[in-house]
Amino acid sequence: MSTQKVAAWSHAEEFVTGTMWHVDGLMRAGGPWFACASRYVGTPLGFSRGEPTASVCDDGPDGRRILDFAVRCLDALSLADGAFHLEAIDARDGAVFLEVGARVGGGLIPWTLAE
Repeated sequence: MSTQKVAAWSHAEEFVTGTMWHVDGLMRAGGPWFACASRYVGTPLGFSRGEPTASVCDDGPDGRRILDFAVRCLDALSLADGAFHLEAIDARDGAVFLEVGARVGGGLIPWTLAE
């Protein structure tokens, strides 16, 4: 009888409530060449249950605060040049990083940004 070692991986996440945001743009030489913070209307969970979802660009104080948070996250990840699509939750105690892709956002985001 042989013994095999099985890798044990654990993963934990915290449930965070708040407004979901995505920030899309282009970094150039360590700063945002172009960026737009967009607040989700509805949620991905709601969408999976048949509810509508969308997002709207927000250049007001909340949008600027989330955009600043996103740029700090990208700086921490050393993304100095290139496209990005970052998602965050604006929780009671401040913004919480969800994920980032070094790519242009999906769906209708490219056309929205072009407009």
